[in-house]
Amino acid sequence: MKESAYFILVPTLLVLSVITNRYLCLELAGLVVEIKIRDWIFDSAARRFPITKDGLCSTVESLIISLPLSERRQLPFTKPGRHWYKGFLKRNPRVSEKYAEVLTEARAAVTEQKLRNWFSFTTQLVEKDSFQNALKDPNRVFNIDETAIWLTPKGQRYLGKKNEALSAIRKHGDRDCVTVCLNVCANGTFAPPLFLYKYVRLPKQYLTRPDPDWGIKSNESGWMTCDMFFIYIKDIFIPWLRKNGIFDEVIIFLDGHVSHLSLQLSVLCRKEKIMLVCLSPSATHILQPLDVAVMKSLKSHWKNALVKFQLDTKRELEKHELSTLLKTVMDTNKDALESAIRKGFCCTGLYPFNADAPNYKKCKTNCSPEATVPPSSSPATVLRSVESIIGEKIVQKFKDRWNANPTTCSHGKNDDELTLYDLWVRLFTSEEGDREVEKIGDIFASGDHDSSEDRASVTTSGL
Repeated sequence: MKESAYFILVPTLLVLSVITNRYLCLELAGLVVEIKIRDWIFDSAARRFPITKDGLCSTVESLIISLPLSERRQLPFTKPGRHWYKGFLKRNPRVSEKYAEVLTEARAAVTEQKLRNWFSFTTQLVEKDSFQNALKDPNRVFNIDETAIWLTPKGQRYLGKKNEALSAIRKHGDRDCVTVCLNVCANGTFAPPLFLYKYVRLPKQYLTRPDPDWGIKSNESGWMTCDMFFIYIKDIFIPWLRKNGIFDEVIIFLDGHVSHLSLQLSVLCRKEKIMLVCLSPSATHILQPLDVAVMKSLKSHWKNALVKFQLDTKRELEKHELSTLLKTVMDTNKDALESAIRKGFCCTGLYPFNADAPNYKKCKTNCSPEATVPPSSSPATVLRSVESIIGEKIVQKFKDRWNANPTTCSHGKNDDELTLYDLWVRLFTSEEGDREVEKIGDIFASGDHDSSEDRASVTTSGL
């Protein structure tokens, strides 16, 4: 029974009530309202305006308030709580809770066609500058981006005495972090990163490098600037390329941040046969390997290592120790991070360069906030659900009876069967079905009606 209800997208209790003929009319009418609410949730999610738990409960509460007082008194609650919410999810197995990716309006405006145009433009640009071989070599395709590495683990839960407030004293605040410029290669390896500290003059203890190829710099803001990015490419990245025997053309994919754009950098890259390719605007959540696959994996390992460091040393991590611990994290989780890097380049379509690889489901489809009212379900949808519940034998019996005498009025021994037959006829005939479905929806999902009169009209119409 549960499998059948899940397959046809209707509540299990409704199947049971129909089989046992208990509260048949009310449950069938509730099916229409249930389908309306479910379609409203799906439609709102498709428009990128998903409904939250509070939003759903508030909507149901407003529907209850709009009912006449005589009907509200028959309900066990005025505002649905967690038990009703859990029951709603159980009755509608296709509705589930999940986290939504929050997009700005600029990101939401990204379309599949825009991204495909970017792939076409990049292909033409690469061919024009004769960088085709570099695009086909995983050792010469890179992605660079900056991120913040926090000194205090975020999102942790602590244990304490129940019903008492809990606080934790930390040397570093929640916003204390270090800017790190990460550079990944399509072959699954990390190029040397750059650690950028907020100092006018870098203290002596910060100059110790866990790897001789890594860069450690400082400036007044602690954020990436044009000058600092130029220094990274000139003094850290290019020497590392030559050290690893890479003298041919190289392609770097990066976002269009102002720190990545400078005349001196363009001149240097042209001289060193490096092509800087700017990713499509506001599309790094789709096209940038670091954002799509690498950052989350790296920061998850970093958080675990940070917690372990605090447990082992009974103290907090100092800023000058950050690079050393990050080196340990990269070495310890080398295989997992290499897999994440390769997967990131593959699923973004940067290597192999493929316009069909990105996940275009993240692109905008219809982002209009007009989904404020549950949409009406078609009679055909309700008819299919009802026929799935009552079974093929009864449906065939109804069809034979209709072919013999095409009328909605009937007489027989079983009143429940006759009532169900009348409903089926009204859904089966398109014009009657349209009127009946709208009528049911108005009665059970709107407060602009009189309870006794409408109940009487439903009863006399065969429900």
